Amino acid sequence: MIKLDYPKPTFFKDLRYEQRLTCRELAAKIDITPGAYHHLEQGNTWPSFGTLLKVMEAFDVPFERVKQYYREREDHIARASIKPNSGTYPRKR
Repeated sequence: MIKLDYPKPTFFKDLRYEQRLTCRELAAKIDITPGAYHHLEQGNTWPSFGTLLKVMEAFDVPFERVKQYYREREDHIARASIKPNSGTYPRKR
């Protein structure tokens, strides 16, 4: 397993801290289980489009911030998929 030297994107954790909510409170506000929210916050799963819409509505989050989160998440996945000295590089867009 590769040790990552950079942090995962923290959109959901940052949002929770800004709103001063617990995991359970934020999960309830966007109508998902606390376990599902935990996976989102840890970056282990992608949120559905419906969940993102609920976050945007419930917390007045602008679309630009959500777009930035997705770009950071994609960059994180691309960096994690590169194995040292394997010759494997992410595809250029």
